[in-house]
Amino acid sequence: MIAGSPMALDESILVGPGRGLKNVIVYLKDAPASGSALPGAAVLDQVKCVYVPHVLAIQAGQVLRLKSSDAVLHNVHLKCVVNPDANYGFNGVGQQDITLASPEAPFVVKCDVHPWMSAWIGVFDHPWFAVTGDDGSFTIEHVPPGQYTLAAWQETLPQQEKQITVEASGQTEAGFTFEAP
Repeated sequence: MIAGSPMALDESILVGPGRGLKNVIVYLKDAPASGSALPGAAVLDQVKCVYVPHVLAIQAGQVLRLKSSDAVLHNVHLKCVVNPDANYGFNGVGQQDITLASPEAPFVVKCDVHPWMSAWIGVFDHPWFAVTGDDGSFTIEHVPPGQYTLAAWQETLPQQEKQITVEASGQTEAGFTFEAP
C-alpha cells in the first residue's frame, strides 16, 4: 500500500474490542487548580506517513516532542487557536522539543506535505485527563475526592459530559456511550 492512497486508514472513528471507542480525550472539566505536573515528554511521531498517536493530550508546559521516524520530508503544522500557530519541518528522521504554554481545546495537526496526515492535541492546565486506548478504556489517576464534571471529546462525534463523585477511596467507575453517526 502506498501511504496516502485511498487504502490509508481513516482514524477519525476507531472501534476496538468490545465495541470501545479509541482516541477519545476524557478529562475533568472543572478540575481543581492544583495538581502535579506530568513528568516526561509527550511524543507525536510521524511513522510511515501517519501521525502516531492520532490523538494526544498534554499538560500546558509539558514537553511535547515532535518527531519524524520517516526518512522523507515531513512537517508538523500545529493549527492552534490559543497557543501560537507553529510549523516545524523535518527533512528526514529527527525531532524537535517544544512546549505549549496555555490550555487549549483539541486542535488539529497537519502535515502540509502529505495532506492525508492529521492528528489532534488537547492541552490542559491540570493532570486529570486520559486518551482512550484500543478497547475504549481509560484511567485518570490521583484525582482528589470531590464532585466533578467528566467530559469526553471525540474528533467527529458530539462532546459528552457527566457528573461524577470521587470518594476518598479514590476509585470511581465512569464511561460514555457514543451514538454511531
